[in-house]
Formats: sequence, C-alpha cells, structure tokens
Amino acid sequence: MNNYPKISVITVCYNADNTIEETIKTVIDQDYSNYEYIIIDGGSNDSTVKIIDKYKDRIAFFVSERDDGIYDAMNKGFNHSTGEWVIYVNSGDGFYDNMALTHLVKDKNITEYDIVYGDAIGVDSNGKEILRKATDIIPSFREIPSFRHGAAIMKKTSMPKPPFQIERKDFGFALDTNLIFQMIHDGKKFTHTNAVILKYVIEGVSNNQLAQAKYDYKIFTQYGFRIIPFVQYIKSYLFQHIKKTLVSLKIY
Repeated sequence: MNNYPKISVITVCYNADNTIEETIKTVIDQDYSNYEYIIIDGGSNDSTVKIIDKYKDRIAFFVSERDDGIYDAMNKGFNHSTGEWVIYVNSGDGFYDNMALTHLVKDKNITEYDIVYGDAIGVDSNGKEILRKATDIIPSFREIPSFRHGAAIMKKTSMPKPPFQIERKDFGFALDTNLIFQMIHDGKKFTHTNAVILKYVIEGVSNNQLAQAKYDYKIFTQYGFRIIPFVQYIKSYLFQHIKKTLVSLKIY
C-alpha cells in the first residue's frame, strides 16, 4: 500500500459539532495508509474544535480561524497540503466505506490521469439512500463528466492555483463546478472508477436546483458550453416551480 501515492484529505468545517466526528472517523478508518489529514475550521464557537482535538494525533494540520467562506477554507487546505493528490471531504460528508481511497487508486494507472472520480450515495431527509452514479465521458456534453467533487481525487500539480476563485461571487456556491470546468478546459484527463466513494446528506443551499442551474449556466458558457446548460436550466426551473406549487398545496 505504501507504493501508492500520498493523498491529502481536506475537511473544512464551521460550527459542525453535530457532524464533524462522523466525518473524521470515515477518514481515519481508511485502510489506505499513505495519506495526510488536514482540517480547516472557520473559527467555530461551538464544541467543534474540542471534538477535533480528540483526534489530533491523526491530523497532519489543523487551524481554527475566521475565513472568507467555505471556498476560502478549501483554498487554505490546498495550500497546506503536501500530497500528490487532493480530495475534499467536508463536514457532513464522509467516505462511503474504509476502502474509498483504495478504490480510487487500485484499478487504474492513475499517473496517466489528472482526476479520478467515483460514485456517491446521497441521503435524503427521510434517511433514504440514493445512488448518484457518476457519468463516464458524454460526447454530447463535449466530454464533460458529472460527479460529486467529494468523490474525486485531483492531482495537485494539475489543479489551478488557487483551486477556487473566491472573487467570482457571481458563481455563488458552484465554485467547485468552476474548478472542474477549468480543468476540462485546460485539457486535463479524467477517469471514472466504478465504486461508491462518498456518502453525503442531500440538503443545504447547494441542493437548490434552480440556483445551481443559474450558476452552472454562467460557468458553462464561460468555457463555451451552451446548449446542454440551457436545457438543464429550464429543467431545474420547472422542477423548482412545480415543487413550490406542490408545497403550497401541501402535497409535497
């Protein structure tokens, strides 16, 4: 296992005392030994830091200080990483099982690629698990794969610096999408491994399909992808409109 490359696992959090411990456990329980764990906390004022301190002997780098939001914290994690590959597993998310990192490196000669990604399991408000199968290369999408960024390792030397353009406020919470599209635009190589890597809760602002579609459309068009994003925008708009109507009728 030590012949495998070093992976930097980065977790960012803020006032996450109800989720951070489970996330940490999924990382430190990995059977993959050649990794470092980095946690960036945004200056929590609950018991998050106390919980993290319980695992300090398993954490390569930890800081708790105010930041400019989640993507600023993710950039900090990147700056402190020393691995050949980087993966973000933020508080509230977690590796699906203790073989997740191994799955990402064992089946392919990953030196040929810049991003290796897998599948994910989403958990809805009723506790139902939903498989989010990542796509392989889709020609009609100009070879754009679709996957959860927390289910992917990225070669550090292939990533832009900084990875997340926090000055692009018009991209909202979709700066992770922008990172992926920038790497596609730069000609980086992607490959899909057929394994579930990530488990996450389906909630929060990033689950707003209409807002996501708006941000995605801005990002896609920046790199010249136009038709499919527009279709996705309309689809998401209709979904949100129907959902709002159903809620008002107390059906949803």
